[in-house]
Amino acid sequence: MKNELPVSLSAVKSNSLLWGFLSSVLACLSSIIWRFKRVVVAAIVLCHCAASAFFGLIFVVYPAAILIRPFHRPLFYQAARVLFGGYWLSCLMFTEWMNFTAIRLSGEVPKSGENVLLILNHKCNIDSMYIWSAIARVELGAVGLFKAVVKSSIKYLPIYGWGMKTAGFIYISRSWEQDRAHIKRWAQAVVKDSLACWLTIYPEGTRFTESAKKRSDEQMLKQGLQPYRTELLMPRTSCACCAATGLHFQLCLLRRYWATLAAQGTAVDMVQGMTQIIRSLDGYINTLCDMTIAYARKDGQLLSSTELGTQCLGRIFSGDSPVSTVHIHCAVHKVDELPEGDEQVAEWTQDAWQRKDALLYTLARTGSFPGAIHQVALPFQVVALRFFVFMAMSWGGVYLLWTSSIFRWYTVFACLASMLLAIADPPEW
Repeated sequence: MKNELPVSLSAVKSNSLLWGFLSSVLACLSSIIWRFKRVVVAAIVLCHCAASAFFGLIFVVYPAAILIRPFHRPLFYQAARVLFGGYWLSCLMFTEWMNFTAIRLSGEVPKSGENVLLILNHKCNIDSMYIWSAIARVELGAVGLFKAVVKSSIKYLPIYGWGMKTAGFIYISRSWEQDRAHIKRWAQAVVKDSLACWLTIYPEGTRFTESAKKRSDEQMLKQGLQPYRTELLMPRTSCACCAATGLHFQLCLLRRYWATLAAQGTAVDMVQGMTQIIRSLDGYINTLCDMTIAYARKDGQLLSSTELGTQCLGRIFSGDSPVSTVHIHCAVHKVDELPEGDEQVAEWTQDAWQRKDALLYTLARTGSFPGAIHQVALPFQVVALRFFVFMAMSWGGVYLLWTSSIFRWYTVFACLASMLLAIADPPEW
């Protein structure tokens, strides 16, 4: 009996080591399977989004551009508005529903039917997705009016760069001399076609990063300003920097171009009528919405910029978004009440960013922005319907590519034409 005890203990110890090893292997396999599942789900969602965007352009926008735009431009823009609005709403299936993300909209929101110049802090590269969520809660049909001022390098991005051009986005090179004429011609085309829009610009000029924050703080100290307590960058309000963001130029352009058209109205009065021209400009942008956006985890703590990097988009597409709640605060101003001079616009923008800093500081301490919360539910069937329409469009496009040589040639032609259009970037499009 005395000799059996050590053997028994040795066997138990051996079994314990074996079970520990097996447990570690199973845990490792489970982690690998979970990560593989995330990658597969993210790849499927990304393919769906890309295919939906691509075949939406192929089936709707390009035929409309060929058959409708030369003869009835407003009808073409209406078709494009429905398509892009439907696509962006379908993406909310992933950003909101699949990840159970809540949208908390507070403050004063623009009225339904208004054309809006939207300025906000550029927290990360997923901001636009949640701007769609905010617009949908103000006016569902206005999501298709979303447009943005973006850097010109994006126009070389296949599918999305082409689509942005077709949707009426403004590509800028961040060179004042080039952008001045480009934006002016874009505004003339908007006035001519009486296009409604929610035009989005980021006065900070770039998304938030630690290195950008360091440069911003140094610049503010040089100018005798106190650096922001929260993750904000100094807005670019000088004349050259405004070319990159479009804020000052857009505000001044609305007034100066109004005066120009009024002066030219007597020359074209017999053809179109001065009153009609001024009315179309007056109905373009009459509201500026100062939006502040922040993201929170499940525990209510705000997510830092390092947690919202490029990998965040992959986590959203895999259904494992770190964002539990999106806090959005809006402050509405009438464009004709804003200052006109360079120094006055710069001062107004700096004051607006100081208010943003206070709002974000309050949010970090209390868990919510001040002001009334607009609890507007986005019906699931609205999003799901558009999601399945674009899914059917994608599968139909894949089938036609597989079976029809005519459709393949048409697709090649459409891709080449859209790529050349985006690269040429005519502002009147």
